[in-house]
Amino acid sequence: MAQDRGPEEFYREHRDSLTAFATALAARAADGERAVRSAIAQSYEHYLRHRTLSPDGCEPLQWLVTLIARQVAGGAFVRRSVRDHAIAVLRWGHGMGLTAIGEILDIPLGKVQASVNRTIRRFGRARRAAVGPPRENNSECLNPAESAAQ
Repeated sequence: MAQDRGPEEFYREHRDSLTAFATALAARAADGERAVRSAIAQSYEHYLRHRTLSPDGCEPLQWLVTLIARQVAGGAFVRRSVRDHAIAVLRWGHGMGLTAIGEILDIPLGKVQASVNRTIRRFGRARRAAVGPPRENNSECLNPAESAAQ
């Protein structure tokens, strides 16, 4: 478990992925890198006080992602497409609810819901462009026993 490891090893292991996440959220790469440094500093302060990498009931990596998202949302102007990406990552990548996402990013619930709907529509368009329209009668979808009987 991550709570049993020392902070330096944990931060070293996850720094690249946290930086990639933060720079994808931020309007500028420097803002993302600054958010990662700040989140790691907050986590380390918590470790020095409590000897755990995150508050009770919270996974260390999820807590760092939350700290980074708050830093980026509070410290830089985020483009709508980047905000949509951040909401999608928190929603489907980390399984967070819409209300929690709104609170973390300080965005009204209606805007979070609109972003999720935009992402779903975009995903559907991208899927149709890559795969084509659904087929009416696709024999590949039948199970092997049914196709042998035909």
